[in-house]
Amino acid sequence: MFWRSDLDWTYVLNFASGTDRSSGPWITGGDNWRWDGSFPDGRGLIPPAGLVEPIRGFGYAWYNFLGGQTGTQGWATDQEKGFCAEIQPFDNGLIFASSTVEYCQDELYNSARDPSFEPILIAIHNDGSWHRY
Repeated sequence: MFWRSDLDWTYVLNFASGTDRSSGPWITGGDNWRWDGSFPDGRGLIPPAGLVEPIRGFGYAWYNFLGGQTGTQGWATDQEKGFCAEIQPFDNGLIFASSTVEYCQDELYNSARDPSFEPILIAIHNDGSWHRY
């Protein structure tokens, strides 16, 4: 899941065939998925070992629109991390890439600067598909 602060939209990128981490379909609820501020620390659900409950806006979309713990999306695999991204629209979608600037807008920490952060370069196509490069 990715959140775009400029649009206040959450995107869900699903893996092709459920396992291909480099492409697949994507969805967004647009304005309908805007977090209402409820349950900022999650709902206190107990995930299976090694997984986590999504929180804040991701948790809101996951629980209210994606079926939560019984939905096809499943539990989060890691805590959410904020990172800065450069976004380039094109005729059939947009490309976004993680940036290693020190701080994001509003002086928020950029997790992409952490050596363990895997750089992100993803094309999101208007036809509902995405691809990671």
